[in-house]
Amino acid sequence: MRKNNLLASVALFRKLYDREDYNNIYDILAEFVRGAVIYENKLTYTSEEIKGLLKKVYGFEIPESVIKTTLRHRFEGKLTKVINSYTFHQSIKENFEEIERELVEVNDKNEGLIKSLYQYISNKLGKEISKDEEIKIFENFTHFTMDNGYSDQYSELIGAFVVSNQGNTEFINNLNSIREGIILYQGLSYTADLNELGKWNTDLDIFLAPEHLFNALGYNGILFEEIFNDFYMLVNDINKGNKPSNKNREKKIRLFYPHETKVEIDGFFFIGEKIVSGKKTIDPSKIAMETLVKGANTVSDIKAKQVNFYNQLKLKGIVEYDIEFDAAKHSKYNAVDQNVITELEAEAKKNKRPFDEEFCYSQLVLFSKINFKRLGRNDLPFEKISDIYITENALSKYLAHNNAVKFNKDDTAFAKDIDFAISRFWFKLKKGFNLDNYVPKSFDLINKAKIILSSYTNNTIAREYYKINKQFKDGQLNEEDVVRLNIELKEKNNSPDNINEQNIDETLIFLRDENFIENIKRENERKNTKLEELEKKLAEYENKDKEQLKIQVEKETNEHITELALREWKEYQNKGWVAFRYFTLVLSLNLLLAILGFFFAFNTTAKNWLIEFGTFQKTVSMIYISFILIEILGSKYIFDKIKILEGYNWLIAIIMLRNSKKEFLSHTIEKLKTQK
Repeated sequence: MRKNNLLASVALFRKLYDREDYNNIYDILAEFVRGAVIYENKLTYTSEEIKGLLKKVYGFEIPESVIKTTLRHRFEGKLTKVINSYTFHQSIKENFEEIERELVEVNDKNEGLIKSLYQYISNKLGKEISKDEEIKIFENFTHFTMDNGYSDQYSELIGAFVVSNQGNTEFINNLNSIREGIILYQGLSYTADLNELGKWNTDLDIFLAPEHLFNALGYNGILFEEIFNDFYMLVNDINKGNKPSNKNREKKIRLFYPHETKVEIDGFFFIGEKIVSGKKTIDPSKIAMETLVKGANTVSDIKAKQVNFYNQLKLKGIVEYDIEFDAAKHSKYNAVDQNVITELEAEAKKNKRPFDEEFCYSQLVLFSKINFKRLGRNDLPFEKISDIYITENALSKYLAHNNAVKFNKDDTAFAKDIDFAISRFWFKLKKGFNLDNYVPKSFDLINKAKIILSSYTNNTIAREYYKINKQFKDGQLNEEDVVRLNIELKEKNNSPDNINEQNIDETLIFLRDENFIENIKRENERKNTKLEELEKKLAEYENKDKEQLKIQVEKETNEHITELALREWKEYQNKGWVAFRYFTLVLSLNLLLAILGFFFAFNTTAKNWLIEFGTFQKTVSMIYISFILIEILGSKYIFDKIKILEGYNWLIAIIMLRNSKKEFLSHTIEKLKTQK
């Protein structure tokens, strides 16, 4: 067994939680107490020593009251209590091998996961990582699973590693067993009396930060809306199953937004009005603003959305509550400290992080109001605290947990994030992780990794957007550069809904790019140079293509003209022969008449035969006279003189060998080319 491996311990805790032979958390905790005692190989301890032993062996920090209850009810007949000491009997060592084996098995799986993480980070950094770096990475990964590693050195790489494995079922199951084990462990460590599970005893007022109001209505995307709905569902479950302690209250848990949040929301809609009216450009890091202006064309559209926004919140029972606080009258509750602000500003400059003094001051004023409403009772656990501010803003949470802001270091912070609230409600209501229960989206570490990467991406986009505007004002960028750079920023995957294993490498490259503006400009210059070279080559090819096209067109034209000439030649031939036949027919008629005339005129025998003027002679005479009439009338009214002439010309052309095919085609082609 590896000592103090919290991740393996919580994963085993989760595994045992599903086992039917364990009735409740006390049964499971008893097994860990047994393991710690066996590991230390000592039998007598105080409850405080057992608490330290659980921390030493498993990394667990369990309230001493819970340990005492476990010893009292789960070790009956297996220990002897003398005053404040507990002496365990040897029988506690019996049948423990199975638990030990399961812990080793879980630990081996976790070590395989961690080794994969080391290799992934090594590949992304392009170097071998040292043992010291491995220790730091493991520490950061533990923070990541425990909900307190958003600003760790390796957070973005750990998030990318998790997202890149979201298609690996075994990896996801192992990871979520760790996460769910942590939910159980944290619930256990925050609960002094496990017998109180299943009910919520204290009236609680929750004040929501602006981002949660946007999340409640889907302005920041599907995942954030689903997480808020998980929170909202648990609040409703508590309100349905528990009556408020104060008769003047309608609900056990009430949801409000402070006046400071109202001012910020109104400012948000005012900026939206400026954007749709063209007086301001949209910051690509503001997903909610993208949602607001989508489909809005006029200022009145934005105003209508603003009215609807507050109406929708009211329907959910979320309304404004302005805590009236006078710092002069109630100075003992005042959390505003200029020294703290100065220290935070110095720390931000040292780490090269932006610092907003005005925001820092406003948060401390809000914490003062929360403290005033609590009447200074900050030393109570979350389940018993009366008021809390729920926010995802990193600076707000840092301030709330800063010991310089707290009145006592063990106080419950003035602000918590929604994941913490969901986990506490879930554990307190004994929801469990069996298949019949819906598990909140925030429990899935894939979703958490996407949210972390989304947060880093939006911060980077906001930083680059500020630099772009500043360089534009300073004349270092022209309007075309600004448009191009803002388009590049807008295309980044800044919503957790859009981050996946396919684009995670692209996201990492952007997050680690410290010279985004310069690199984009350089890349555009390279593209422009390549484009110019391509255009030059295209022009060369185009000229070649034009020449080839000209040749091709001329070739096709000549072929077409030749085809037309051949067609004309055929038509000319056909027309000539038709005219020749017509000419021959007319000529034959004339020749026949002439021959017959000469025959009867100069042939005595024929003449005498004709003079006899018999029936046959009369018929011949009539035919002859008909031919003469046809000739006389035809030459004047019937025969086509043009056709006769064409026939005559065709005869002459044949006799004189004129208009040969070659000559005709040559003449016709030249004529057609001239016409073209």
